[in-house]
Amino acid sequence: MKNSTLLFTLLLIFTIKLFGQSPTMPVILVSTDKKATHNDQAINTVISGSIMNKKGKLTLESGAKGIIYHDFTFLQVDGSKGPIELANAFSSQDELISQTESDLGEYVSDAVYNAFNSGIEMKNQSLLVSGWGSKGSGSRDGWGSKGSGSRDGWGSKGAGSRDGWGCKGAGCRDGWGSKGKGSRDGWGSKGAGSRDGWGCKGAGCRDGWGSKGKGGRDGWLNTEILSRTLVPGGDYVEGINIISWQPIAGAKMYDIIIEDDKNNIVYQAKSKTNSFSLNSVTAKLELNKNYAWYVHHPVRRIVSTPVPFRIVEKQKETDALSELKTLPIYQNADNTTKLLFEAAILHQKELFNQAKSKYDAALKSAPDNSLAKMMYSYFCNEMGEIESAAETLEK
Repeated sequence: MKNSTLLFTLLLIFTIKLFGQSPTMPVILVSTDKKATHNDQAINTVISGSIMNKKGKLTLESGAKGIIYHDFTFLQVDGSKGPIELANAFSSQDELISQTESDLGEYVSDAVYNAFNSGIEMKNQSLLVSGWGSKGSGSRDGWGSKGSGSRDGWGSKGAGSRDGWGCKGAGCRDGWGSKGKGSRDGWGSKGAGSRDGWGCKGAGCRDGWGSKGKGGRDGWLNTEILSRTLVPGGDYVEGINIISWQPIAGAKMYDIIIEDDKNNIVYQAKSKTNSFSLNSVTAKLELNKNYAWYVHHPVRRIVSTPVPFRIVEKQKETDALSELKTLPIYQNADNTTKLLFEAAILHQKELFNQAKSKYDAALKSAPDNSLAKMMYSYFCNEMGEIESAAETLEK
């Protein structure tokens, strides 16, 4: 199964790149603050995340503002000038595009493509496809086939599979484990001489998590690791980082524990909820040093999977966002779209937990925003987090 999953992943990545470079690539409606319609062969209402045939016309209500995207180019549009001929709107664009805008555009395009090829029926699905490909029981609106035996690009569906996102079983991590040789997909650092950034690697090592024995999970029984962490590891910036985990039934208090790469406990705190604002300054965590955090139920001996991380200078986040914030397309966007743009850039700069915080804020401010769901699902997909990716699109 692993080989077939890897082959599928490679094919999907290749298909996405071809789509991104295709002259037939549709126009994506990134945002609009009022009603919008697309007229190709018929007039269809469209919403954030909708794909539209470039040959058609987009009409916004008078006074409405929006952002559209096509072929690495973002455009701001408004309803004061009447219907917008999409083909003409983009053909007149001959300005140089910055690398940041190009990267952002590719990210948005891949996120939309990933969602439409997921095989998951999204909320307001009928509003998301307008004038693009054929519509019918045997098609996926020009984005791939739909059938009972497939997941339309998300792998197979069945008791023995994880719907294309990794295997399910005692030896698997259900999409949270490694992807390729020596990597943790951003859920920990990478290095030949390390235990994915956490402890040492070898017969005499504790792997950063207690002793290792036949019946245990490095010192804990498999049945005792029952709380799954809900945020990635990797680089955390100086200051406050929000960490979270699945709640444990009946728990009224959690112990948050941080160990260094020599298994020394360097910080402990308590939380009444399943999230915690980790302040690296208060915890006295050093820059560029490997740590891991985990949560322990103080009475029931239930723990979460350790999350490897390190603290980096706040400047890394500032630098990542600096060029984005100079772009007119960012400056004139609404708050939700700004958060999505920031999340995408932080993801690309491998500040995964910061990116997730931005996505959380965007989805909280606009829980029905279809593009926000698509982009967050894509982020989860890239992190190997199957359940959150699928659940986000299904909401």
